[in-house]
Amino acid sequence: MQKKIALINDLSGFGRCSLSVWLPILSVLKHECLLMPTALLSNHTAYPEYWLRDLTQDLDPWMDQWKKLHVNPDVILSGYISNAQQGEKILRFQNLFADISPLIIVDPAMADDGALYPGLNENTVAAMRKLCSNAKLILPNLSEACLLADISFSDSLPEDPDALIALGKQLQNLGPDQVVITGIPLIRESKKMVGCLVIDQNQAPLWILSEKIAAPRPGTGDVFSAVTAGCIINDISLVESVQIAADFVCACLKKSEEEKTPPFEGVPFELLLGDLFTVTTEKEPDENLSR
Repeated sequence: MQKKIALINDLSGFGRCSLSVWLPILSVLKHECLLMPTALLSNHTAYPEYWLRDLTQDLDPWMDQWKKLHVNPDVILSGYISNAQQGEKILRFQNLFADISPLIIVDPAMADDGALYPGLNENTVAAMRKLCSNAKLILPNLSEACLLADISFSDSLPEDPDALIALGKQLQNLGPDQVVITGIPLIRESKKMVGCLVIDQNQAPLWILSEKIAAPRPGTGDVFSAVTAGCIINDISLVESVQIAADFVCACLKKSEEEKTPPFEGVPFELLLGDLFTVTTEKEPDENLSR
């Protein structure tokens, strides 16, 4: 049976990120997408200027109407929040459907390179921490992982695998069973790599490594979270889902170079959606998964 996945994130009209990335990817992975935008933007916030309409006050009537219509999501995937109040409302939404126990996944999109996104503050971090404590799976990058764990970000942190594993375990103690720390810069045999650290209560910590293709681009984290979530919902194991997502992001970055896509426009993932569909449909479902 087709799964319903509630997507809670901002919607940027230009610049591939957030809902404009999640919707097509999760649709290709065969899921029915239910959209709850937290803000409308002319373009994403990596640009020097943008127009934004905050939708915080619209979230309660939006979710209440869904409840009246007996809209029952199998999965709730949330991302960027523009303020702490939005975090509280999304937490209410998570709990509104507690009777059907949806799978809750949080992509705590709020920081890069050790710094919070413009306009966010410690209250936003605290609200995101609450959302993560209520989730089954969280997908922070290294900067976000440090903020959630309330530790200082350091460029030397990737050089200490034990400290990274301890960081993942600390995040797991917040509540989620599974933690994937993404975008960890590593050097292996003189090659620049990007690592994902998978922390799962059912297995030992595991690294998934990819060769660094190019400089980071806006929206690649959204591509990663959408593919990972979509694969998991299709009963592909967490480790395989993360591997597929990492490979797809690498392919998108390569395609960006080939197409000479302007960096602020993200990655041309649309050109590779057919390949993603093929790869994921060839995977056998993990019979040990409940969903």
